[in-house]
Amino acid sequence: MSVASSSLFSVSDLLKEGDTPDNVQSSSQLVDKKALRKFFRQRRKALTDNPSWKADGLIFTLMLAEHIRSHFGKARSISAYLPNDGEVDPLPIFLQAIDAGITPLLPRIVEKDAPLDFHRWWPGDPLEEVAGGVLQPTQNSEKMAPDIILTPLVGFDRSLRRLGRGGGYYDRSFQAYPDAIRIGVAWSIQEAESIPVEAWDMPLHAVATEKEWIGF
Repeated sequence: MSVASSSLFSVSDLLKEGDTPDNVQSSSQLVDKKALRKFFRQRRKALTDNPSWKADGLIFTLMLAEHIRSHFGKARSISAYLPNDGEVDPLPIFLQAIDAGITPLLPRIVEKDAPLDFHRWWPGDPLEEVAGGVLQPTQNSEKMAPDIILTPLVGFDRSLRRLGRGGGYYDRSFQAYPDAIRIGVAWSIQEAESIPVEAWDMPLHAVATEKEWIGF
């Protein structure tokens, strides 16, 4: 039996009343991106701060990784990210991709208003710290174009619209690499009824949560 099909519970079971900000109990009550970011970041933090998370978090991560693994297709390279603020840790996905012969990449910030570069990075390779405590591959690591971009997010909806942190790095990168498959990685509690979008926002091709695969 697979990890995903053997689960009888969800991350939402680890949330309790009061784990959302300002007594707002539904994302449908929020209309702007700033309020939605606050709502979902606090929900995610409440989840990962739960005492049960150390035991249950790995199970949920493996469930999510299983959804993505079945969609590797003919990809030769896959970009992930280094998690913070309660984001899904993509390391299990990375390891499965490596096992499948897919080259792992990490994003690298080049300039504030530029797309991300993507560099080959194997677990254990050196990293450098930039502003905000962000870790990224060193400049002398090999640059490659990603076939799949696994992107962290703050929130998402069923129309595959993504709410990011607000820096615009991934939106610019999606435009720079339009042929890359864009997969959002999130917990199911990060789903919104609707995400407001701007003209430059590009939808994802799919979203993977511990519960399901949404998309193609």
